[in-house]
Amino acid sequence: MASRIFTSNNGRFRLDLPLNWDEYDLQGEEGSYGFFNSQSSHWTGNLRVTPLILSPALDDHNRKIEKFIDDELAKHDGAIKIKMGDADCVFYKEEKKFEHEPQLLYYWITGKQNFLFVCSFTIDKRRGSTKENQLELAAVEDIIKSIRIV
Repeated sequence: MASRIFTSNNGRFRLDLPLNWDEYDLQGEEGSYGFFNSQSSHWTGNLRVTPLILSPALDDHNRKIEKFIDDELAKHDGAIKIKMGDADCVFYKEEKKFEHEPQLLYYWITGKQNFLFVCSFTIDKRRGSTKENQLELAAVEDIIKSIRIV
């Protein structure tokens, strides 16, 4: 799929964003980035990427990432450990209501170098089992796999 490079405001990371996806403003959420398929005739979900810089300490960053992933695995029913590109990742999903509408939230938490990335994709729960949702999830996973530290 054709893509373009998105670079974070601070220039610390990049990712490959499909040409039919755009960034949107996450008002009041400094440091997080929001994306959506802007070419769809209806809402197909929102992707949020929140990079967290790991503080320097004696413990190396890989151990911190590994511990965070293990903690998330233990915390969430149905969470599984997967590979996203060359990085370990925890994946899980939750159902929530926003403004009385049922939503399905998918989470991927992964890390690279001294960054932890919390990524979530929110969709209308009623569309959760559609082929369109499966295509969007594949696009989201490709975006997450493409994250690289600059």
